[in-house]
Amino acid sequence: MSEGRFVPGDAAGGFTVIAPCGAGAFGQVYLVRDAAGRIAALKVLSPDRRGGRELDGLLRFRRAEHPNLLHVGDLFTLPDGRVCYTMDAADNAAENVADYVPDTLARRLRERGAIPADELKRIMLELVSGLAALHRAHLLHRDIKPENILFVDGRATLADAGAVGEFDGTTLVGTPEYLPPEVCLQTRAFRATDDCYALGKVLYSALTGEPPRRFPSTPRSLDGEAVALFRVAERACTPPGVSAYTFRELLEHPERSAPRRNRRRIAFAAAVILSGMAVAAAVYPKTPKRVSPDPVRVEHPAAVKPAQTPSVPVSVPTPEPGPETPRRLRAESEAFVQKMKADEARLRAEQERIKSPTVRPVGQGRRDANDPTLAELMNKYRRTPEEERLVDRWLAEYVSFDRRIAAANSAGDKMLAAELAAERSAKFPWGIDDFCDDEIRTRKYLDTLTRSCTPAKREQLETVLRYRRDSLRKLLEKLPSSELAKWR
Repeated sequence: MSEGRFVPGDAAGGFTVIAPCGAGAFGQVYLVRDAAGRIAALKVLSPDRRGGRELDGLLRFRRAEHPNLLHVGDLFTLPDGRVCYTMDAADNAAENVADYVPDTLARRLRERGAIPADELKRIMLELVSGLAALHRAHLLHRDIKPENILFVDGRATLADAGAVGEFDGTTLVGTPEYLPPEVCLQTRAFRATDDCYALGKVLYSALTGEPPRRFPSTPRSLDGEAVALFRVAERACTPPGVSAYTFRELLEHPERSAPRRNRRRIAFAAAVILSGMAVAAAVYPKTPKRVSPDPVRVEHPAAVKPAQTPSVPVSVPTPEPGPETPRRLRAESEAFVQKMKADEARLRAEQERIKSPTVRPVGQGRRDANDPTLAELMNKYRRTPEEERLVDRWLAEYVSFDRRIAAANSAGDKMLAAELAAERSAKFPWGIDDFCDDEIRTRKYLDTLTRSCTPAKREQLETVLRYRRDSLRKLLEKLPSSELAKWR
């Protein structure tokens, strides 16, 4: 070891150094091998304040465990006082272990320029799954970029815990090219949707081969699935942004990147047109097609024989429609309308029956004696009335902002939409807006589970109820009393 740096063959805390991987402001990284022959990465933190900041982020990062988050192993101190920790080593992009080259997304972009749409979609689904796990632990990555995306055993992994912070963190960290303008200008604090903004910029750069500063310009060569992925990136980088769950849904179903209101209008218009066509077909049946007379056959003049007796044309009068025709049409129309009303009444009655508390959910008769009922589960994880009132106030304000922002986007007023988004961020600090977004999705999911509470879904229902209760209590623990006083 020379000048605090390790060379191949040195021993560091029970590990043998194979090769250096790189160095940065927070410390040096080495490829090492333990006594059992396993390969890992060893990072030696800087002894100054920057190393202490990464250590704080590292301790937070270890709270979230996911296959697409870099696994952090041992944490120990060297004899000279420097702090080290081990983590998963990225796949080797070189053929020889001694010439170790970590396989990162940045390296792939440098070598290939752009990544095919099908491969990129798989990579982004893996990354957004790891990001969702990080957000579930109430943590923000705050520095997502191609250099911090590693490939471990072939899967995409989020790395670099130096900038990881809590939901209420206000420190400006990260790479400016992957940060929203309002965060760079420090007009608001960093929030969970900004991680998805950075991931959208990564998606754009990997898809087009362009640097993130060129967003949203796109080459003309995009087609097929690449166009759908570009729309997902555009949606993630447009205020008010998306959550990690929405990002994953857009990747799985790119057609949902279009405005939801337009899709509803198209579906409603199609339903109205089809209903009108059905009524018209019943009220006005098709008129019988007139049969045209046989064409007159004209023979050659020499072959025409003089007629013996001139033919007299006979006109056959068309029978007048009798009085029973309009009566029959009116009866058919009334019968069709009555059938539609009866079907609608039966549908409404079935909906009310399903919503009735006296209806036993499907599979309840096969419930084990030790399994709790639906009512027992709801009472076990029920929030207090004061907590419910607080959440209802948050949701009322959140939905109001959401509708005004959607109206501004539909009208094409991007400036007004950005101002409303900034106002909502100021109105909901400390991650309340992310909680409201999660609460809306959780309520829809609970509604689906409670309608068919089978034994197979009962455990899933209990998990959702516990998460819904605990997420609110964790948020209330972090909120200062002055913030709670404004809503109570």
